[in-house]
Amino acid sequence: MKKVFADVKSLEKEAEGRYGLSEDVMIENASMALEKYVRKFAADEKLSAKETVVLIACGGGNNGADGYALARRLQYVFIPVVHALEVPKSASCKKQAEAAANAGVIFEKPESQEYLLQSNIVVDCIYGTGFHGPLSKNAEEYISFMNKRTDKIACDIPSGIDRNGEIPTVAAGGKRLAFETDITVTMGAYKTALFSDAAKAHCGRIFCGSIGVEEDLLTAGYEPELFLLEKNDTVLPLRTDCSAHKGTFGHVSVVTGEKSGAAVLAGTAALTFGAGMVTLVDTVQNRRNTVQLPPELMYADTFPVNTTAVLFGSGFGRTVRLSEQFEVVSAWLDGKKNGGLVLDADAFYYADICAFLEKSAGRWPESRIVLTPHPKEFQSLLSLCGESVPGVDGIVDSRLEFAALFEKRFPNIVLVLKGANTIIAADGQQYISTEGCVCLAKAGSGDVLAGMICSLLAQGYNAGEAARSGVLAHGIASQQFGSSYGMTPLKLIEAVSRICQSGSISLSDCYATANF
Repeated sequence: MKKVFADVKSLEKEAEGRYGLSEDVMIENASMALEKYVRKFAADEKLSAKETVVLIACGGGNNGADGYALARRLQYVFIPVVHALEVPKSASCKKQAEAAANAGVIFEKPESQEYLLQSNIVVDCIYGTGFHGPLSKNAEEYISFMNKRTDKIACDIPSGIDRNGEIPTVAAGGKRLAFETDITVTMGAYKTALFSDAAKAHCGRIFCGSIGVEEDLLTAGYEPELFLLEKNDTVLPLRTDCSAHKGTFGHVSVVTGEKSGAAVLAGTAALTFGAGMVTLVDTVQNRRNTVQLPPELMYADTFPVNTTAVLFGSGFGRTVRLSEQFEVVSAWLDGKKNGGLVLDADAFYYADICAFLEKSAGRWPESRIVLTPHPKEFQSLLSLCGESVPGVDGIVDSRLEFAALFEKRFPNIVLVLKGANTIIAADGQQYISTEGCVCLAKAGSGDVLAGMICSLLAQGYNAGEAARSGVLAHGIASQQFGSSYGMTPLKLIEAVSRICQSGSISLSDCYATANF
């Protein structure tokens, strides 16, 4: 996993003092990192270097300086063209602009679209992390036009996104406007602004470019705001003990409410992701003969004695007497001190939940509890716990802050706050996963995730491990679909079982990280 920072200025000062990296050297290295991806685009598209027009849009600060340095480096290899949206202001920007001009780089007025229309690759070096909006009218029009081009690269952070990950400019039609790139090359270390829900649609694939010292060395000794989870942080529940039996891998009980389909999805996901047994425990009287169950799931009206993890909330609806279910789960945890529990969906709309969570630390200190709300459910949960919270949009815009608030109040509980990027608050740290695809924006996807996490709890993972690996595997499985709309929850469950064979995680990766 990688460290992510709200601001890297202190890291850059450290690099300057400890490693002798002057601002000029860091700019040169940043331009070298950008050049790498310009060349990759050209190679991937099989472009003739001498005929490839690279349009570089430069601002007046050090982000612009990176762009001017890039243009100089590309001269006589490609056809670099600079659009200066602002007059160079910083000393480094002035210096690099003069160097690019001395190298013979073409400077074209931004209002002229001759080279923009001819460009094969577009590089955004306008604002970077120093941006605070909204965009000027000229910049708004220019970025809108640039967004129609293909093969785009952003330096540090796409222009129009501020340091908080928000997009303050509203264009025609009410859409938030920022540069939309295929690749973002962020400099030195990863920034939190890149991982907001708003930023995800604009950043494309995110890579970290060196400023002269490798990222791990640059960030050593610094506490980040959060950690970026990577593919190989997934610990899959692989079978390595040839003498194992179904009881070895735990028993999940999924409590079933009004909408039994959600519980069936969660239970099927739990079984697919390694649980030895799954039972649906029904709260609705006399329904056994009317529920369509897959043959591999068992059915009961009480928890089986060998239950090792419980999931409830998925598909409950709002009329189930959930207060009674909290009492049932409390009694089960009294007898199963280290039991695993996942709370999901409708559980976050019942007033009993706050009292339940508050007593969990003292009454069941060894229990492993994971909550999996989406922002609307999280808003309800916080409100029920007496916290002053904004609307759902406010939760989305400040998910890190609200996740930290929850983690501080309930430090023994792991929070999985779902979204375009999913935040996990566990063990005093925050983690983020960017693996999930937009195809997950469909009813039932969350039930699958809840079942996967509960499955890992049943198999003995601690709450943080279960949350991180469940979220990662769920997101990686979503990448197997060619369309953004054709996934269904059952197809997602099938994809989960194919992760090791898909190429998303190789078999060697799986066995290298397995803890069973």
